[in-house]
This record gives sequence, C-alpha cells and structure tokens, in this order.
Amino acid sequence: MRTVISKSGQLEVYSPDFSPLVICVLQKCLRLLDSESGGMEVREKSTISLYACNTIYLILQSQVDAQLLLDLIGTVLNQRFDIFSPEELQSRIYIAEWRPFMNLLHISRSISDQQNSSLFTAVEHSSELHSNSLSSVIRKVQEMLRQQHTNLPDDVATAFLFSIMCAAPQDIIGSFPELLDVVKTHFPSHMQFLSSVLYLQHDYLAEIATCWPDIFFCSLRQIEGNLDVDEAKCQNHSISAELTALSTFLNVTPFCALLPSVLSLVFSGPAKTGEAHALLLDALVRLIRAKLYESTISELTFNLRVILFWSHRLLLSYTRKGSNVLEELCHVCSTLVDSIFERIRVLAANTADLNASAECFQDIVESVLHHPTIDLPRSLSNCPDLTDGSAEHVEEAFTSFSKENLHLVDGFVVNLLSKLYDLLLLAGNDGQSLESLFASPKVMLEKILLLFKDKFEVCMDNGNFGLLLPNFYMVRALKKFMSPVRLLELVNWMFSELESRGSSCSAAFAPAAFVCLSVADIAMELLYDYLQQTDQRSESCQLWGLEIRSSDIATIQRVYHFILHFTAKLNLESADVCLLKMLIRIHNAERSAGQNTEYTAFHMMLSTMATNTPLSILHHCMFPTSKVKAKVLWLLLEVSPIHMNFFGQMLMKVLEEDTSILQGMDYNSDSSRAHEDSSILLLPAALSYMRHHSDGHMQCAEFLEPLANFYCEMLLGDNGFPCWKSFITRSIFEENFGDFQHESVQDMMDYFSDTLLGKSVTMLHYCLSLKEMPRKQRLEIVASLCPQSSGLLDSDVNDINPDSHKGHLKLTNKLLAKISLIRLLLSPPRRLSSNETASDRESKRVSNAKLNFISILVRTLDQILRNFPRCDGLSHSDKQQRVVRSLEYTVLKNIIELSSEIQTHLNQLKSIPFLNQFIRSSLLHRFNDHVTLKAIRCVLVVLSEGKFPADEILELILGHSHFLSSITCSEVSEYSAAFNATGSLLQPAPGILKSVDSLFTKKSEFHICIAEKRKIEMIRLLRILYDIKSRQQSNGLLNESRELSFLLLSVYGATLSETDLEIFNLMNEIESHECKTIAEMDHLWGSAAVKYR
Repeated sequence: MRTVISKSGQLEVYSPDFSPLVICVLQKCLRLLDSESGGMEVREKSTISLYACNTIYLILQSQVDAQLLLDLIGTVLNQRFDIFSPEELQSRIYIAEWRPFMNLLHISRSISDQQNSSLFTAVEHSSELHSNSLSSVIRKVQEMLRQQHTNLPDDVATAFLFSIMCAAPQDIIGSFPELLDVVKTHFPSHMQFLSSVLYLQHDYLAEIATCWPDIFFCSLRQIEGNLDVDEAKCQNHSISAELTALSTFLNVTPFCALLPSVLSLVFSGPAKTGEAHALLLDALVRLIRAKLYESTISELTFNLRVILFWSHRLLLSYTRKGSNVLEELCHVCSTLVDSIFERIRVLAANTADLNASAECFQDIVESVLHHPTIDLPRSLSNCPDLTDGSAEHVEEAFTSFSKENLHLVDGFVVNLLSKLYDLLLLAGNDGQSLESLFASPKVMLEKILLLFKDKFEVCMDNGNFGLLLPNFYMVRALKKFMSPVRLLELVNWMFSELESRGSSCSAAFAPAAFVCLSVADIAMELLYDYLQQTDQRSESCQLWGLEIRSSDIATIQRVYHFILHFTAKLNLESADVCLLKMLIRIHNAERSAGQNTEYTAFHMMLSTMATNTPLSILHHCMFPTSKVKAKVLWLLLEVSPIHMNFFGQMLMKVLEEDTSILQGMDYNSDSSRAHEDSSILLLPAALSYMRHHSDGHMQCAEFLEPLANFYCEMLLGDNGFPCWKSFITRSIFEENFGDFQHESVQDMMDYFSDTLLGKSVTMLHYCLSLKEMPRKQRLEIVASLCPQSSGLLDSDVNDINPDSHKGHLKLTNKLLAKISLIRLLLSPPRRLSSNETASDRESKRVSNAKLNFISILVRTLDQILRNFPRCDGLSHSDKQQRVVRSLEYTVLKNIIELSSEIQTHLNQLKSIPFLNQFIRSSLLHRFNDHVTLKAIRCVLVVLSEGKFPADEILELILGHSHFLSSITCSEVSEYSAAFNATGSLLQPAPGILKSVDSLFTKKSEFHICIAEKRKIEMIRLLRILYDIKSRQQSNGLLNESRELSFLLLSVYGATLSETDLEIFNLMNEIESHECKTIAEMDHLWGSAAVKYR
C-alpha cells in the first residue's frame, strides 16, 4: 500500500481512510483479466469486472476526502493500461470484461483533470465497431419465453443478463425501451441490475433523453402522476409497456446510481433536452428527493457523502471557470443536502435508539467538517469597494448583503454548516453526546471567528470594509451557534484595535465602529437569550455552557462603555440603535430576574451598569432627539431614579426658558412641525417623570403643572387630537410591532397602551387631572372625533385585510387610542374640588354624546364581525384572530360601561337606537362566543327598564341554527357550584375582559371550557330575557317556551353543578310565567324526559 501511495505522488505518511483491500481487489481483478487460464469464462470475468469497478467507484464517492483513493485508482489503472498501444487501448472498450476498467479509468482522469467539459463525459465509442446485436437477442428471448415448453426461465434470464452486460452501450441505449419491457415483463426482479450495468456510464440518461425523448419525458410525468402536460406526445405511449417499464426503471434505480447520471443530464443542458430543460430538472430533482425520503438514517448519512463528493467537484470546477450550468448543478446539490438534513431530523426525532442516532450524528459531523469542500478558498464574493464610503453607506451595504451576494462556494459552505449545527440540537436530550458531538463544530466556529479577525485587520489597514462582508455574513448566519462570551471577546479586541490606532473618535473610522457595534449587538442578543428562564431559551443555548466570570463581566462593561462612546462622540445612528437594543435587553432581563435566579449576580451587574450610564447621554438624546434616542431616554429613566430626576430638571428648565430647542434630528430648523414632533417623542419620558411624582390615582404634584399645560396645549391644539386623521398619520406614530408576542387580552391592552399613541392619551389623562377642561370644549372635540353623521370609528375598518397581521395591529392601536381618548373626554378624571364633572351625569348633552358614541361603537363592531365572520370560539394558533378578538372585547366592554353610565337616559327613550343592530349582529356572527353572550346579557340588564321587545330577542335566539347544539353540549363543567340563584344576574359585569383572558393562557381543556361556558351564558341570557318578558307582560312564544322547557329537562342532571343550577333557575323562571302550560308536563329530566317525550 505504501508503495502504491508513493507511486501516486502522495506523501507516504498520508494515512488512508479506506481499506487497503480496495486497491488489492483492483489489482487482483486486473491480473485476472490478464490470465490466459481457461478455467473462467468471459461472462464470469465480465461479471467480476463490473461488480469490482462499480463497488470501487461507489467507495470513491463515499470518501470524505477522495483525493488519495482517486490518485491510487489512477496510478494502478494507468500502470496497467500504459503498456497498451492506442489501438489496443481503443479495442479494450468493446471487450466486455475490460469495459468497466476503461470507464473507471476515464472517470478517474476526468475528475483529476478538473476541466468542466470532461467532468461528465463518457468513453467514446466508434460507431463503426458496434452492431445492433442486442435487438436480435431481445427478439430471440421473447420467442423462447413465448414457447410453452420452455421450463428453464432462470437459465434464459441468466443468459439474457450476460448478453446485456456484454453489449455495447450504444446497443443498450438503442434498444432501451424494448429491453426494459422484456425485463419488466419476464424478469422484474432483475430490473435494478440494468442500473448497475450503466452505473459507470454517466451520460446514459442524457442519451436516453436524446434517443427516446417522448418516452423519457412521459415516464417522468407518469412518475409524478401528471399526464396532462403534452398529452399529445404521450398519447401513443401512455398505455405502452415501454413507458411503464422506463418509469419502473427510474423508480427502482438506487440513489447513488441515479445521481451522477442526473447531474450529467443537467450538465448536457438545452443541447440535449431543449425547451423542456427546466421542467426536466425539476422532475428529476423531485424524483431523487423522493428516494431520499424513503431512505433510513444510515443510508442518508452515506448519501450525504456522495452528494458532498459531487458538490466538491462542481464547486472546484466553478472556482476555476464558472458557468450557468455549473451554478445550476451546485444549486441542485444544495437542495439535496437540505432534503437530507430535513429527513434526518424527522427520522432522528422519531428514533427511540438514541445511541444509534448519536453514532449517525458523529459520522455526519466528521463527514462535513473534514470534507475538502469546507476548505475551499472562501471570501471569493464580489465585494463592493467601501474605501470612500460614509458610515451610512457602509451600514446600508452590510444590512443589504445577503446570501445571493455570496460567492457560490461561500453560500454552499454557510448553508451546509447551518444545517449541520441545526441537526446537532437534536442531541440536546443527551448532554454527554452533545458535548462530544459539538467538540469539532466548536473548533470550526473558532476558525470562522479567527478568519473574521484576520480580515478585520486587513480592512483596518486599507480602509475598505467591503472585503469583510462575506465573513460578516457568515458570522451573522451562524450566530445562534456561537458562544456569546467568545463574541464579546472578539468585540473587545475590535474596540481595542480602534483605540490602539487612535481612531475611536475619528469620523473616518465610523465604518469600523459600525462593524464593531454590529458584532456587539449579536453578542448581547445571544447573552440575553441565556439569561431567559430555562424553558424560554432557544435550543442553541444547549451548545455552550455559559459560565460568566469576572473577566467576562469586565468585558461586557467595557463593550457598553464603547457603545456609549460611539453614541456620544461619533453621533452614529447605528450606535444609538445598538444602545437601545442593549437597554431593552437589560430592561427585559431585569423584569424576569426574579423568575430566574441562575444568574442573579449578573442581573445585578447589568442593572448597575445601566444606572451608571453618564448623565451626559441625556443631553445627547434630547438635543436633538429622534425615535431611537427617545426610546433610549425612556429606558434609562425606567431603570435609574438619578437619570429620572436629572431629566426632570432639564425638561422643566427648558419649559421655563425656551422650548424651541426641542427639535428632532429629521427636520430642518425652519420646519414648523419639528418642535411638536420632538416634544411628542419625548412624551414617554415626560410621562414617566409625571408618574414618578403622582399617586396611584393619576393625581400629580402641583409643581408639574407647567409640564401638564405644555402637553395639554399641544395635544389638544390645532394640530393635535382634534385633527385626528392628520395627527395620527405622522411618521413619529409609526410602529413596526416587531416585538409583539402577547397572547392574553390584558397583555395586549398593556402593549397598545405603551405605544407612543397610547401614551399620548395617557399623558392627556394626567394633564386633565391637574387642569380642568370645560365641558363645552370637551364635547366639541368629541364631536370632531365622532360627528353625528359618522358611520364608523375609523374608515379603515372597512378595508381591513384578514391576512395582514401588521395591519390588524396598526388598526387596533388606532382604534384603542381613539376609544380611550373619547372615553376620557366624555368622562374626565374627577377632582375633589370639581363641581362640573359631577354634574356631567345630569347633562343631557353629555348623555347624547355618549349615546352617539355607543352607536358608532356598535356599527364599528358590526363591521369587524363582518370582516371576521367566525363563530367557533377562539383560536390559539391564529395571531390575527387573537388581536381582532381582543379589539372586539374592548369594544364590548366600552359599550357595556357607557350604557351603564347613561342607564337612566336610555331607559327614558322611546326606543334604544343601537340595541337592535347590536343584538342581531352579535347573534349572527358570534352566537358561539360566550363572552359576546355575556356582553348581550350585561347590556340587557342595564336596559331592563327600557323600551324594547324582549320577545323578538328571544325569538332570534330560540330560532338560531346553533341554539340546540349550544344547549345540548355533552361536555361537563368542572367548576364548583358557587352561584347565587337570585339577584346576581341583574348586576352588570364590569370585568368582561377577565372572562376571556384565561382562555388565551390556558390551553388545556380549551374546547370543553368554551362549550360549557357558552351553555351557561346562554341559559343566563335566557333567564334575563324571560325576566324582562315577564315585566313587559308579554304572553307570546308559548309553544316555544314549552319546547324550551322540555329541552332543558332533557339536559338537566339534577346535580349541584353550576350548569344544573342555572337550568333549574331558568325552568323556574319559565314556569312562573307560563304556569298553565308548563304544569301539564311531568317533571322528568335527562334521558327519562326524552323517553317520556
């Protein structure tokens, strides 16, 4: 073996990863062919030759690094064939026992040659030297098999297969459909043998597509079950044996035998396949992927090596001379790699044998990380020249740089590593195996960071950070697998480089600062992930055991110091963004610190670090301000009382001296709206300051009156809330809602209250608690917000897109703010010295304004329900639905509360204008929603003395198509029977949101809770209606009441459960009103009542 390695030109110390028997077998077979012994027939030699060469070729493709074996095969074969003259060598192609070795030699030379044109070529055969003898053999076999006295089909099969094996490739291709038909019909178990005969002929599929295009394309369509395309071409073959036989052949051909021929066919391009090239490629890729999905996990591991073998050859050729065809082939290989990893993840997740999976994972790790593809020259991408670029230009280049901008090799490697690391996360259930598996990948990540470090130094020297783009993309793409501590060390080193060159304050090195800040942001994002509770961390946190030492804390503090430095000195927007993200993470980590005690000391350090932020940063955030700076300012005030007091002093001084200095960054000095917008951006910080000096009832200290007056005049001025449409469409109120992850109704309400628009309404609430506003002015503003002729609360409700999650959030934010604002103006905060507010209750004008607002809310709710006509309860998986339903419940809550506030006024009206639409719309679209039913009940309780026909509402309910199912639901409630049978139903429910909030958070027994709650609310609603009906002395619906009583008896269980008590009370209500009719029926219940019926 050492001798052969030496002759191949490789170093003798090179350690092979394959068995020496491979070369021994190759040499032995060659000696066998040279032997003149007559003890072995030609067909036997041919069989041995074919089997040996196919096996060696398969072993070659399965090598992680195939170069040594490839050289040894070439050395042995060249040594043997060099003794032949060119004529003798050409003749060996037509000798069956020599042909496999000739093909193997050609493959060895074409791969070693590394020329694009020779990668998938086959050995050339002279057309003069081959005959069509196989066709005559096929006809003879058919005749023999048709003879009834033939008793030796196995002998015929053996002879026939030997004939195929000895036939020239052109003969096989020329007779291929007929040949497949005979094999499939008479020797189906030998169909796969044909693929082994053609295994070393890479171009056989391309030749079949050329010679038999109609049959070939139609067979692919038949495999996919699609014969609709080009039906005219397939008509003659759709039922033919040849078409079916070719489909069967492609289906039974093993993956390893099919892949090289498919790549060869694609490589041949339109020259072979014409206009159908794209369709053909897509069909063949799906065929290969189907074979992968049928493989076991060990087979997939082997197939991955084969794909990587060809990927390496293709990528190597592409780096020398790129072409569209090679790029297409590389994308095919990348797609197959993705399919393999996807299938392995599925199989590994369903495999009970963790040890077997760990072994396969280890094999995959070694196959990928030691593969020469990973060591191909990287950072070959066409990088832009950023030498003279500004910081904004560099930021845009780094932000927009994507996988499509990478060189093909870089993109393939990044994708391969990403898939590998994702796969390793499956081993997280076994800590020991994960630790051993991740050892080599950790080294690879360290290498990636080292390459980034080297390239950063080069960029610092020449000032062109465009060269760093591929390395930066690789770090960003693999960031979730990296250690946050190692990244922080890298950031610290980068900052030190800037500092050592005396450039940390130079605007010329703003691009370098941006790169440092970007990596710092990645590191802090990963670190924040580790600080979450164990069940909330991402899976990648399993890969690194985070041990925060004192040196790491010093590094974090140093990084934070540099972020502040770049923010204040270079005035970089990217530094502001980085500081904002860091403070958000500190803020969120501090909120969850009590739940996770694993890193208590570290949480304290982060809090202290934020508290120790220099006070000068406040001046940077205020003069001038921006959306990012304003958020930074607010977060600092939230974590630090010192910053809070200092900010208050600065703001109050500005209000006393000159407010014109409050101007945003994005405006010119002569812009009329600059002052207002910058003041509104600072509103959250000012609101925090006011809350800091107020009691729990929003009553602020008197010294804050100048601040309250300032914002009150601004918010209620000519450009403020009264001009609602133009006010809320300002760019400062735009939210990206990227952090919206809430599920409970209350969390959603809190989230929208924390938007800038929501806080503007809250600020007005504080202002009105300090300064009274005349009723007339308040009602004028309400009239401008909701005119008498207004149909909806917002015209955008008509155009809401059910599929736009961001559109739902944007609309909900506007509607909730507008509702809160109008409620505030209609019912301002009461002051102890105020007489006007108390008299509002008796003001007819206020009552009419509230009634108009209720009507607008009802019409708006109706439009929302029309756009989302669901009536099957809530959904845990639909974000859009949850947001819209939270909006619905808020509207319902306000309808109930407003109705309660003007109860006397409503009960004095001849008719209640909004009630009919509210009842009909709610029952039509939300009959199955127990919260809506509860809202109807609460409104009816408020209006129980009003003038409306209870009979009509009862008829709507009893005649609804879902009424029967809502009463006869078979689920049993598990709630305790703590219901008071009398009196409590007539009390409006103020906390309607609470009844649905738990449904968002408790997913267990979700449907049973919904059904049972709906049933209870329906029965309670009926009780209210029968009570009101009795008061109205209505004698209608006698038959319906009798049927309802029977229905209630049939579902009554005579227990002390909440549901049965409600049913019992409802039956009493009906019986007391319809006693003459009900008394005629015996009081049987449950199944007994049904039998009596």
